[in-house]
Amino acid sequence: MAGEGSVTLKLRPGDQEKLSMALKVLGQKVDMNTPIVLAAAGHRGADYCKMNCPVVYGELRASIGNPAKNGIFQIAPAGVGMGIMFGTAVSYAIPVEEGTKPHIIKPVKAKVLAWPVGPVGQKIKVSATGIKRGGLLYRTSGGKLTGKSQEGEYRFAKVVHHPGFQGRHYMLRGVQQAVPEMVKILSGVVR
Repeated sequence: MAGEGSVTLKLRPGDQEKLSMALKVLGQKVDMNTPIVLAAAGHRGADYCKMNCPVVYGELRASIGNPAKNGIFQIAPAGVGMGIMFGTAVSYAIPVEEGTKPHIIKPVKAKVLAWPVGPVGQKIKVSATGIKRGGLLYRTSGGKLTGKSQEGEYRFAKVVHHPGFQGRHYMLRGVQQAVPEMVKILSGVVR
């Protein structure tokens, strides 16, 4: 993805060559199914990116490759620019992918920042019989974990000194994992 507010993923050299070759071969035998093949490969890549998304539910994951949810999915059929572009256009997608440096967050339209207290974790029990999910864990105003819901409680601050974030690289990992299947789809092995 290139352009304003976007990130171009740098694939491993072998993966990039495999995708380029598959697209080149597909470009030599263009027919009425070419846009369908490109779309299928793009959807496979978007699926893997969703699987790597750090949040299971939410706007970021739902938007990947879904234009109806502020996502990006385009194919450039037949010709020199044949290719696939997918991603997300939600405002915080790039910081989640690439990370951020430590920074200060100040209120823009109010005197203080406010955010609701919500679950910060879940009790999970792993045993020989399997994995069982328990109740949600909440952080109290004192910083301790509790199983008691703190709904309706908010945290307030005039300024937040954010420590920075390393980045999850969910799009890069997703595309890297999808490359073998995308190549198979583009080369006609899987249709």
